Amino acid sequence: TLIDLLTLLISVNRKVSGSDVRFQGKIYRNGKFWLAEIPILDAMTQGYTREEAYRMVKDLLETLVNRPDFSVEIHRAKRGNFEVSASDMCAMISLMLRRQREDRACPRSSQSSESA
Repeated sequence: TLIDLLTLLISVNRKVSGSDVRFQGKIYRNGKFWLAEIPILDAMTQGYTREEAYRMVKDLLETLVNRPDFSVEIHRAKRGNFEVSASDMCAMISLMLRRQREDRACPRSSQSSESA
């Protein structure tokens, strides 16, 4: 949401260290797969096990950012929650903004059919 984005930008503007800024995610079982999503990044991946799904989150974000020496750390929490931090939060915030721009530029098919 806009409030989440503004809160995040204020935190970054205060020059907090990269490990202080984290994006929240959820992991849950769906049939034979574990699904992991990070809503603010509009990112989702899966694995056959919970461990594989966490590895896939790390790989997905590092691949999307595609910068040398960029790495992601997964911080596990209770009840299917986790957080993601990165070695370069400016690159992670750049990814977030790019993903949100892409989402607004190409409305999903269900949204476009509702407006017709």
